[in-house]
Amino acid sequence: MTDLAVGSEFENSIELIGGQKFPDIVAKKFYGIEVKTTTQNHWKTTGNSVLESTRVDDV
Repeated sequence: MTDLAVGSEFENSIELIGGQKFPDIVAKKFYGIEVKTTTQNHWKTTGNSVLESTRVDDV
């Protein structure tokens, strides 16, 4: 995403958030991207991993 942001309004604004926070990636302190991974060959989830208490401030 950082490479793709070059020359756009998002250049130098992509931030990877660590730990148990939502979202996983923030752009311009406004847009949030949640990233999911799988170790198996399907995308089933057991529930929602987003909690308001884990939200990054100002996003």
